[in-house]
Amino acid sequence: MSVVKQLLRWRWRPPVPAAAPSIDPAPVVYTYQTPSPSPDTPGVRKAADPGGPSAQSRALDRLPPLVVKAAADHFRVVTAPSPEFRATLHNGASEEVGTAKYGLSPLGDRVYVYDIRVPPAHQRCGYATALLWYLAREYGRPITPVQELHAASGFWNAARALAGAGVVVTEPVWDLEAEAARWAHLRPDAERLAEQILERLHVRREPWQVAVGRGLDAEAPAARRVGAPCAADRDGPSPG
Repeated sequence: MSVVKQLLRWRWRPPVPAAAPSIDPAPVVYTYQTPSPSPDTPGVRKAADPGGPSAQSRALDRLPPLVVKAAADHFRVVTAPSPEFRATLHNGASEEVGTAKYGLSPLGDRVYVYDIRVPPAHQRCGYATALLWYLAREYGRPITPVQELHAASGFWNAARALAGAGVVVTEPVWDLEAEAARWAHLRPDAERLAEQILERLHVRREPWQVAVGRGLDAEAPAARRVGAPCAADRDGPSPG
C-alpha cells in the first residue's frame, strides 16, 4: 500500500489513559437512625418539671423509629459548595416508607427541604415528622421548606408548632435561585468544586456517587480494588 493511501486511511485517536484502579462502585450512603427525644434537648421540658412534659415533646415521643439513608450530591447544585441529599426513609422493619430531598445552606444557617414523599400506605404514621426531627438533631439549624404546596400546609403548620421541642420550621422559600443570591460570594468555590468533581469523574475514573459525594478539596475515600480481600478476609474470622 502506498504511503499516500496509508495517510488517507489514518485517523487520529486520543491517547488511551493509564487504567485507573477499579473502585468498588457501591454508592456512598450515610445511614442515620432518629434518636429518642432527650430531656436535655433545648426546649424540651424535663419530666421532673411540675407541669410535666410538654405536648410538643410528647408528640416527638410518639414518633416511629426511622432510618435515613442519604446520598450527598455537590455537583452544580443550587446550594453548592454545600451539598444536596437524596434520601430513602425506612421504618424499624427495614421497609422503605418514603423518600426525601433536602440541601444545606452554604451559610450554615438553615436546611432546605425540597420534597418529602410518603406512600399512602405509610402516611399518617409520623415518618415525615420523624425526618424533620432527624434534620433538627443532625444539623441544629432551622428547617425551611421550598415551595410549600397548599396540600402540605397542614403538615408544615403542625411542624411549626414543634418549635419549643427543638424542631424549628421557618416560613417557606418560593424561589431558591433568588435565595442563592445570599451566597453569591461563594460561587468561585462552587465552580472550583465542580472542576474537581469533573476531574474525579474523567481523570480518576471514580464512580458518580463517590465523585459527587464529597466536597471541596476533600480527599478520596480509601478505595478497595474490586476483588481485593479486605482485612477481615485476609486475617480470617474475628475471634468470638
